Amino acid sequence: LGPSHNQAITTFQSSIDACVLWGETNGMFFHKAQALVFSPHGSTSPNLVPSNLSRLSFRNQPLPLNQSQPIRLLGVILDQHLTMKNHIDHVLSRATPRLNALRSISGHSWGADRSSLLRLYTAWIRPIIEYASPAYATAPKSALKKLDSLQNDAVRVILGTSRSSSIISSHAILRLQTLGLRRLQAAANLFADLNRSDPRDACTATWHS
Repeated sequence: LGPSHNQAITTFQSSIDACVLWGETNGMFFHKAQALVFSPHGSTSPNLVPSNLSRLSFRNQPLPLNQSQPIRLLGVILDQHLTMKNHIDHVLSRATPRLNALRSISGHSWGADRSSLLRLYTAWIRPIIEYASPAYATAPKSALKKLDSLQNDAVRVILGTSRSSSIISSHAILRLQTLGLRRLQAAANLFADLNRSDPRDACTATWHS
């Protein structure tokens, strides 16, 4: 390991120790940990090969290193290259059946009215799509487009329009923000919250430095 690599390992270890200390200070005791290498080169990265990371520890025990399998952290599925594909596919698998249920109660002559369908979407389907959206906001556009398409389908169901109708006009009629705009707002709110946090907090000290 060169000096820069040694510094990286030291920084990683300090971050782990800070999180453990924060947990103990706030009555949260972490009994399990797992590390996943995030790199464009994956586990073959010269800076992040397993032998270099074997020095990391969690509560004085060697930190298990995940070589390739995605890990789930607080409901967010993280893959080695941070494409967020696994997470977005998981979101779609949960939200699509609910969209189908919304479609099944949207009959023109007997179904729920527009306002009821809109409330059902915003309370029952959209929260699944938007959970932890700042974490996946930088995913490839092709992946985010899948989520946008799901909301677009919901908008058409609510209004009873065809796929040829203007999706921009449809959002305006419902006064519904696009998911892209809401992702930007969520990321901005998170940025503001982090800037307002106490710099003495072990988990936010790195952010303020």
